[in-house]
Amino acid sequence: NNIDAGTEMQIHRIDRNGNAPKVETITDETFVTIHPYQITSDRYYMDKMALQLGIIAEPTRNKQLAAENLAWKMENDFEALLTEGLYSNIYDINGIDISSKIAKVPESNDLDLSDYDGVTLSMFKDIAIYAKRMGLQIETIYASVSTETDMWDWLDVPAQYDGQEGNAPAELIPTILREKLVTEGVPGQLFGRNFNIQSINTLNDDPTEGDVYMWIKFSGGCGHVKFLEGGYFEDTFTKEDANRIYYNIMKTLMMFQTPKQRVNYARVKIKDEV
Repeated sequence: NNIDAGTEMQIHRIDRNGNAPKVETITDETFVTIHPYQITSDRYYMDKMALQLGIIAEPTRNKQLAAENLAWKMENDFEALLTEGLYSNIYDINGIDISSKIAKVPESNDLDLSDYDGVTLSMFKDIAIYAKRMGLQIETIYASVSTETDMWDWLDVPAQYDGQEGNAPAELIPTILREKLVTEGVPGQLFGRNFNIQSINTLNDDPTEGDVYMWIKFSGGCGHVKFLEGGYFEDTFTKEDANRIYYNIMKTLMMFQTPKQRVNYARVKIKDEV
């Protein structure tokens, strides 16, 4: 990231697990120090032996639980970093170079397409237009399970115009797209862009519990995650309880985001909270 003399550029970083991202400022091409932090999983235990089975200490399952718990904590930190990186005006961000000759650059990567009230072909058209104006290729779209399966309702839309009221040409779903939905469950390419949709069952899909979003990953990184050598530990606590073995995992890492990485993703609101 290059900046002109006398200007500033901001780096978002995580300094502690569960904390909101902090902002580090670079001025006049100076360097910023990104400090590492540690994440520790919850502790899991198992009995070392049972009267009926004898010695049963087998750490594999507990290590797996600790690793999964640690992964969730890291994911929460990265989600916080991505959310902090959403912007309302791209021209306010130092470190993103936009030529004055480029017309109609989308100002925000936090898109509100909730007027469509769900997943529609017109909504994906707007997303394709956004990607085209940004000069980006869509790598992956992350959506809730219900958001992905809502596209299967497109099969109920006619494939061709029959001249009847309520079957307008704008509402048609082409046969080739219907075949994709039946065979693969996702549309594939739309409007010259690859719509690789992956469902994640941790994303909210219930408007009564909050706004419903999709996240779009374009080509290029959205942030940096760097693990320090020697920063991975497995601790076994045998003295606390003679009949149990305790496990937890700790990792040392750095997690941060530069200004240019903020354009490599977008959040799309598809339903308002009710």
